[in-house]
Amino acid sequence: MAKTGLTGGKVPRVTRARKGAFDAAKQEAFLAELAATCNVSLAAKRAGVTTGCVYEHKARDAAFRARWADALAEAYRNLELMMLERAMNGTVKTVTKHDGTIDRTHEYPNAIALTLLRLHRDSAAAADDVPDEEDAEALRAEIARRIERIRQMRRQK
Repeated sequence: MAKTGLTGGKVPRVTRARKGAFDAAKQEAFLAELAATCNVSLAAKRAGVTTGCVYEHKARDAAFRARWADALAEAYRNLELMMLERAMNGTVKTVTKHDGTIDRTHEYPNAIALTLLRLHRDSAAAADDVPDEEDAEALRAEIARRIERIRQMRRQK
């Protein structure tokens, strides 16, 4: 007996799972690989389906689309952490000289480091910018004023 389920796209509808289709196990395998590699083609291949199949499923299934987006977000976070680690610790470059001796040096990708610093400058500054008690009290008062203004606008409607 074929399983049925709701899928969402523009209009939710009931679908029947075909034998060998993009079932839950294949979806999990695809999403796990997508989160690890950020590569749709590779993830589809490892899940045993075509890229057309996953893109078609993404177009029809809202929940799958959301999980796809989550997998990509995880992949990008992992990539950013890897690049940050590389920028901070460098990579070992091995060079074999003409006389056969081996020279190892660390290379630091400064362009990547500068880009990461620029991208996170504002969030880092915000994390360090802890308001003192006087600023916090002024902020609470401003929030209370805004809430009261919203209440008054609602009463007038």
